[in-house]
Amino acid sequence: MGFDIPLDTPAASKKTGEDRSKNTIKLYKTYLNKLANMGYTTKKDLVEKQIDVVNDIKKNVLESNGNTTVMNQKTRIFLSAIYYVLHDVSYSDLTAYYELFQVSNDKTKKEYHASK
Repeated sequence: MGFDIPLDTPAASKKTGEDRSKNTIKLYKTYLNKLANMGYTTKKDLVEKQIDVVNDIKKNVLESNGNTTVMNQKTRIFLSAIYYVLHDVSYSDLTAYYELFQVSNDKTKKEYHASK
């Protein structure tokens, strides 16, 4: 069973106003379907079960063989897909996702600076 993507989900990015590419939307759908396979099939699930979703995302990305960069990239794709489908929900109502994004982003920045 796949994720139930509402028909009113806009193709345009809230941040840039530009349409997302077909490949980006396809990638988001793939990651939303991964969430559906974990038991989160609707927008309501994503809003009401944020802590569970975050924990399941963490478990899923740990399968990246310990490669922190890949883990952070996958985490951000999951979160981008979630924000894509929850475009009409206030960010203040999505704090668990925001906190996970900050953690994944901070780790990537630290790795980048350590490699210089």
